[in-house]
Amino acid sequence: MGLEFCELLEKEFDACARSFAGGGFCQSTKMGNLRKLLGFEVHYYGVKNSGENELLAAACMTIRKSSSPLFGILRKLRLDNWAKAVLAKFNIYHQKAEVYGGPLVNQDLHNADQGVATRKEVWHFLVRNLKEVAASMGASKLWCNPNMVVRHLDLCGKFVSSGEVSKEFMKTLGFYETAPISPAFHYKKDLQEYASVQELFSSYAAKTRAEIRAAQNNCLSVRALEKTELVVFSKILEATGQRQGFASRGLEYYEAFYDVFARKNSGEDLKSAQFLVVEADFAKLHAHLSTRKEQLINQIRKLNGNSRKVGAKKELENQLKAVEKRQKKYSREFLNCETLPVCAGLFVCANREMVYLFGGSLAEYMDLKAVYFLVSGQLENAYSRGLEVFNFYGVGPNFALGAPEYGVLAFKQGFGGRIDELIGQWVLPLQ
Repeated sequence: MGLEFCELLEKEFDACARSFAGGGFCQSTKMGNLRKLLGFEVHYYGVKNSGENELLAAACMTIRKSSSPLFGILRKLRLDNWAKAVLAKFNIYHQKAEVYGGPLVNQDLHNADQGVATRKEVWHFLVRNLKEVAASMGASKLWCNPNMVVRHLDLCGKFVSSGEVSKEFMKTLGFYETAPISPAFHYKKDLQEYASVQELFSSYAAKTRAEIRAAQNNCLSVRALEKTELVVFSKILEATGQRQGFASRGLEYYEAFYDVFARKNSGEDLKSAQFLVVEADFAKLHAHLSTRKEQLINQIRKLNGNSRKVGAKKELENQLKAVEKRQKKYSREFLNCETLPVCAGLFVCANREMVYLFGGSLAEYMDLKAVYFLVSGQLENAYSRGLEVFNFYGVGPNFALGAPEYGVLAFKQGFGGRIDELIGQWVLPLQ
């Protein structure tokens, strides 16, 4: 039986993306709609059995005008304005074709002797046709980063087992590897193995459980932001990026993402994404700390003169100093009785998993442990919704203690889980 390459309707593509392993929000019509808003041309293609309606593979391919590599060289030489003038005058651009987060190929294909093409044959057929289509649109290269795992690692980054495919396979298709544009290592936690929310909580490290309990005493609350409030999210992410050395996407991108993913559409039970913010009620926190301070003073007073309770008294005195330190630190917020945003995160649900896509915290409020409050709540939410995986998104690639990115890894390790190494970013020359 032969194979047929065809253009797909949006509903056909989404059905394929939901049913195939590796499907996610990156390969979805919602991501396609987002890219349209950002100026991309979007096409949906598939591979079917000739004469049948069974989809064996699918790809959301985008086309966008991109500047020549010459522009990057001129920018490094601080000749930006001159470079723009040259590009405009001589139209030195090329079309960039990309399959972001894909393509998707059915992992459960039968053997060829049963009348159905093998997975390898479908891959070659799909890539050959995508290459022809992209070239006909003026692209010189086809970029892709399939959501396929090459290695399964433990939570410390040590090898556990091989994944579904090797990087050598991409080379047989004519691709060469390049620097990734999205994280190559994803930190994930499987949720199905837990019988209850309580069992899920017990799977966290002792230190993480303690941080969550501490956060629960800091008068925090979580709410979803409306589109008009996304400036709050953007400012928190920008501040975090400046502190940790990454570039925030910017308000315009977040607003476009909201329009596509965070609005509840007809036929949907839940939104695909939520921009969440953690707020601290400093009026309540002031009252809580004042009450706690009074309790500690009374407990210390009762232990005065008791030689057998010197250690216990010392511990209470240390707790009292910590409370007084926090009262002094937040004196301005207490004076104004403010409720302020202290942490934010974007969570996206697709294909049986919840992805913690973006997140950040304000440095001056880190001791409130708001990020623990936010993430633990969303883990419970994902579990309650029957999702199979919570994807903390990127870590590494350096897992060594003391590495610049180790702090992010250590935070995620506290919740338990594993690391999947994806196949990475690949480029196929077309001309």
